[in-house]
Amino acid sequence: MKQLILLIGMILSSQILMATNIKINSKSDSIPTKYLSWGIDGASFTNGSYSNTHQLGISAEYRISKILGLEFGASYNISNLDYRILGLDESRHHGITLDLSSKFYLGAKKKWFARAGIYNTQYVENPQITFNYKNITGIQTGIGRSFHINNQALNLETLVRYEGYNGLQIGLKAGIRF
Repeated sequence: MKQLILLIGMILSSQILMATNIKINSKSDSIPTKYLSWGIDGASFTNGSYSNTHQLGISAEYRISKILGLEFGASYNISNLDYRILGLDESRHHGITLDLSSKFYLGAKKKWFARAGIYNTQYVENPQITFNYKNITGIQTGIGRSFHINNQALNLETLVRYEGYNGLQIGLKAGIRF
């Protein structure tokens, strides 16, 4: 019995000694991540019947990891609303849109991304028509791709947005990241 306990003790102690001599090679990150980037972007949305919105703005993205980022955007927009179906004239509204989205990077090289987020548009009052929806909050989702050129990235994406006033809108967004 003493020999069995001594043998088990030697095996355990040799395992501890051998475990300290094992080298683990750490892998370095092959995709360099710039944690904070900013850019200029433009977008155009339509709901297919009476609303077209065009935006021009700036955005900033904070990369939390290789696959997850948070993007904040501020843009000036012009909405052309066609009220002829209600017996009124066409109207143009100006506003500021703020949006916050989480971006998930996909693929081996992380050039594709999907987004999901919220946005809020604050419209300036138009004296020609009573506009009840001056403050609109909605949700948006989309998918896009980054094309890297030197130290900049050209982002192209399709977006789908929904809010109570304009309903479902589909749009294209393009921007340059610095």
